Amino acid sequence: MNNFYPLENRELLSTTPMPDGGTSCFYRTNSGFETDILSPDGFLVSRGSLGPDSAPIESTSQPSLVHWNRQGQVTFVSFRPNSRQVKRYFRDTSAPLTTGYALVAGQLLPTSYYALDPGSGEIDQTFVSYWASGAVSAITTYCANGDAWLTRYNEDGTALDQHFFKDGMEVPLPENPGAPYKGDTGNS
Repeated sequence: MNNFYPLENRELLSTTPMPDGGTSCFYRTNSGFETDILSPDGFLVSRGSLGPDSAPIESTSQPSLVHWNRQGQVTFVSFRPNSRQVKRYFRDTSAPLTTGYALVAGQLLPTSYYALDPGSGEIDQTFVSYWASGAVSAITTYCANGDAWLTRYNEDGTALDQHFFKDGMEVPLPENPGAPYKGDTGNS
């Protein structure tokens, strides 16, 4: 058994063959439902957790989706908290709330997280992608006000370029990078 799920009774409701010869198994659990995807030779490759309404489970602690490779290593983890859960989390802590991990260069590294913007007090969401070496290749932050920042990096860790988006369109960078864009330089 793995670390992400409590041991609990599961009732097998159905099995469905997959196009690759594997199997999808649908279970009822104490908290809702789970869908396991098995490879043709019986390896567990994916588990999705659903709530009682059959929608992906919304939680800051139980993942909604986990993938494994053939060695049994977790390769991807995703959490889907709802906005109320995210706000409650930030009432209790100011630490970033990681909602996604992926196996990169032998380590599970964060691929998405929420963080509290100390300037505005709003909650921003950030996505991180990596080079195969494990070095960060890009960081994209979506601000609560709709602005977005994209910073790209070379494989040696040096910054490549930065882009700023307002209302979905790329616009010139504000003169005070990192500050909320208000159409001024932030030097008021």
